[in-house]
Amino acid sequence: MGGSHEWTIAVAYALFMAASGFVLVPDQTHALNQLPSSMNADCSAVMNAIQQLAGTIVLATGGLRLCSRSLWLRRYWARCSSC
Repeated sequence: MGGSHEWTIAVAYALFMAASGFVLVPDQTHALNQLPSSMNADCSAVMNAIQQLAGTIVLATGGLRLCSRSLWLRRYWARCSSC
């Protein structure tokens, strides 16, 4: 019933996220190497906090979108089943 599209997107997203670590880790290392060594711990903590904050925001907004989509589908099927 069209489930292959969801799997294709899920696999592509999983590969993208797995490969993004190969970019983000050297990027963060390069950024930290530009700073004096006395600031490395502080800047690493700030970068990690920003990453966690961004992840939280994405998770919260994604959850809202998923919830609203689920409610829309329930209403849609409730109308269609009465037809």
